[in-house]
Amino acid sequence: MSVNNNRVQSPSVPMINVTFNKATISSADEKVSKVAKGFFAQIGACIAAPFKFIARVIKSGFMALINLCKRENKNEEKSLNDQATLQLKDALVLQDAGAFADLASQQTAEEIRTWFSNPINHPLLQNVTRLNLSGRGLSLIPSELRFLPNLQSLDLGQNKLTAIAPETFANLPNLRSLNLSQNKLTAIAPQTFANLQNLEWLYLSENQLTALAPEAFGNLPNLLSLHLDQNQLTAIAPEAFANLPNLRSLDLGQNKLTAIAPQTFANLQDLQGLNLSQNKLTAIVPQTFANLQNLQGLFLSENQLTALAPEAFDNLPNLRDLFLRQNQLTALHPQTFTNLQNLEWLYLSENQLTAIAPETFANLPYLQRLFLRNNPMTAAGPIDQASLELAEGVSVSL
Repeated sequence: MSVNNNRVQSPSVPMINVTFNKATISSADEKVSKVAKGFFAQIGACIAAPFKFIARVIKSGFMALINLCKRENKNEEKSLNDQATLQLKDALVLQDAGAFADLASQQTAEEIRTWFSNPINHPLLQNVTRLNLSGRGLSLIPSELRFLPNLQSLDLGQNKLTAIAPETFANLPNLRSLNLSQNKLTAIAPQTFANLQNLEWLYLSENQLTALAPEAFGNLPNLLSLHLDQNQLTAIAPEAFANLPNLRSLDLGQNKLTAIAPQTFANLQDLQGLNLSQNKLTAIVPQTFANLQNLQGLFLSENQLTALAPEAFDNLPNLRDLFLRQNQLTALHPQTFTNLQNLEWLYLSENQLTAIAPETFANLPYLQRLFLRNNPMTAAGPIDQASLELAEGVSVSL
């Protein structure tokens, strides 16, 4: 180091020439990258491990819960089946204690099932023609019914049935009367009654049915009476009654029907009584009753009818009783009842009728009773019956 003019000069530092090799740098980068990836992978694994463990625990917990529910459902179903089997035994013993003394000694459901399956007992079971299982708290129908091939009357009313398996009645070819009223049925599966070729009376009143499928009553050629009153029906498939050629009585009262499709009753030529009262019908579509040549009683009371088309009751030559009480009718078309040549009783009480054209009842030669009570026209004062052109001898209730 030298001093010049009082300045201190630093010794000269030789310049270092640094040359970078790209291949070396690239290799180094890869190594660093691998180390970093490995480092972060280890960190990620450490972080993820507890979550994977938790996920496995949750999954295993859900699977355990599902399996537990399945076991509980199976146990519940077995319990209900056992209850049904025990109730069947009690019903048979109650009906004929002497004949079923051996069955009475069977204590458990499995013992009872074994007894039913034993061919030695089948001749005795074949003698059973009626069975009352009503009011026994059944949630399932006992499967042992299949051992009663000659059963003609079966009462399952006042129980807790919510559904019916399709094959429940498959082995009851001689059944004539089946009561399923006062249960909790919400639907009728297609083909439920398919094998009941000899069934004549079917009671489904006071359930929770909301609709009727097209095949609900398929293959019931001998059914005479069908009771569907006091349900929650809002709709009926037009084909629901298509396979009931011998039906004589159909009760659809006390439901929530707002309309009836024109072809709903098209195949019920032998129908004699039809109850549609206490629904929410607002109109009668022309041709609704067109094919009911043998209908004698038609019940339409307590609906929301405001008017009747002139063709509403066409082609009902044998109708004798027509109930239109408690609707909202304000007027009657003069031709509405023209074709009801055999009508005997006509109920029009408790409507909103203010006037009736004189010729309205002119073509009813067999009319015996006419009910017009509690209409605005009767409240205004006495009606001149002579002006109504009624047949001689008609009793008018005002």
